[in-house]
Amino acid sequence: MNKFKGHITEILGDESILLIKVKINSETLSTLTISSTSSPLSIGQEIQIVFKETEVFMGNELLTDQISIQNQLHGTITKIAWGTVLCRVLLETNIGSISSVITTQSAQRLQLQVGGNAVAFIKTNEIILE
Repeated sequence: MNKFKGHITEILGDESILLIKVKINSETLSTLTISSTSSPLSIGQEIQIVFKETEVFMGNELLTDQISIQNQLHGTITKIAWGTVLCRVLLETNIGSISSVITTQSAQRLQLQVGGNAVAFIKTNEIILE
């Protein structure tokens, strides 16, 4: 699991679904959540975001403006643990080290390598607030 602490900077609502923006260091990530009166959220509130390693898509910097995924974190690959089917990629970003588990074939197709640049993509509905 990837876990980071940040502060809520914006809350946008449409009926019962909220789009929450959380600032972590110099980056702002967006997440969708169901509105709840039992644990209300407020601007400035410190909060932890969590997302699974398997929900982090990896890519290169060429297509970042041509996809709908809002959460895009650029970084440098610091480690790759190669397996036969899956591999774990560690990407050092402005919010810290992000772990991604992708297929080995995808990592090879993207030509990922330690020291190379990459982008982590996280869909808004895959980020959990704690």
